[in-house]
Amino acid sequence: MLVFLNGEFVPEDRAVVSVFDRSFLYGDGLFETMCVVNGKPLRWVQHLERLRSGADFLGIKIPLGGKALEKFAAELVAKNQLPNALLRLTLSRGVGQVLVTLGAVVVMFCVYQLVWTNVEANAATDAASSDLRAAYELAAQYDPLV
Repeated sequence: MLVFLNGEFVPEDRAVVSVFDRSFLYGDGLFETMCVVNGKPLRWVQHLERLRSGADFLGIKIPLGGKALEKFAAELVAKNQLPNALLRLTLSRGVGQVLVTLGAVVVMFCVYQLVWTNVEANAATDAASSDLRAAYELAAQYDPLV
């Protein structure tokens, strides 16, 4: 499994975040988890807006633009061959003292196999290709923003 960590796609066993990372130590960060159906994150714009809003509130600057994040998310889903999955975008302040970032802000995407039955996965894939509304209704069980 590959993850995206600070601009690189790396195998999960090489994806390392410092034990002094403020998100790890204090929860000083935020994340968005979204449903991916047929290779596309559902409600991407809404998830990104919520991430931006949270980052603004915490005073964490997101180092990549929305289009770049979307591109890396799509690449990660494709590279891991998981068209129906959960995608988590984690943003951390990085290593540093209280509200002071000494290192780079950490941006990480992880993709997980979506725990659907084969019937649900097939229904989601079929629905996404024929009726996006049906895909959203199925995904709503897994994604609170849907």
